[in-house]
Amino acid sequence: ISLGLLAKEVIAPPVLRHFIRSEVHNACASCTITIGAVRLSLRPPALKAEHIEFAGGTRHATMTYASAKAVTIPFSIASLLSGTIRLGLITVAEPNVKVFEGDLKLPLDKNKVQAQGEEFEITGVQASNGWFIYERECSGRKGMLTVSGIHAQIGPLGNSAKLIAQTAAGHATGTLESSGSFVLNISAFVFR
Repeated sequence: ISLGLLAKEVIAPPVLRHFIRSEVHNACASCTITIGAVRLSLRPPALKAEHIEFAGGTRHATMTYASAKAVTIPFSIASLLSGTIRLGLITVAEPNVKVFEGDLKLPLDKNKVQAQGEEFEITGVQASNGWFIYERECSGRKGMLTVSGIHAQIGPLGNSAKLIAQTAAGHATGTLESSGSFVLNISAFVFR
């Protein structure tokens, strides 16, 4: 077994899994993330994670649960050394997101400082065969919005000098449970 193969197959996956969990916890102490298999490919350069689950929020306020069958993130090795991280088209297979919003209103943390990380550029993010559920509970009454079969794409986006002043264009289609087809087109400043 070559040293490179050993590093790629045995050492890199648990290190990457630990790094991702640590970064999520540092950004959100109440959040949890679990990640199944992690694979690092060098030709072409890409990171693939499978069976990802995320949960965060405060009970009776806003809670978010998200999962995906797989996430693939192509990257530029040269950009890791240049100061601006460049990622290709990130693909998310079978994403499922559920947002629960309750009556509890939490005070805003006025002392929270926005993290200033590395500059990055993403060609785009593409999701296929996803679900989104929004559930609202207010004064004992419940309402729910469900969108299934979501296919979406947004990009380019990033916080680099090149992209920070540009809007990111997005498009999504799916099936709204109560009324049929759903189409959403957006254009927004994501990292301003």
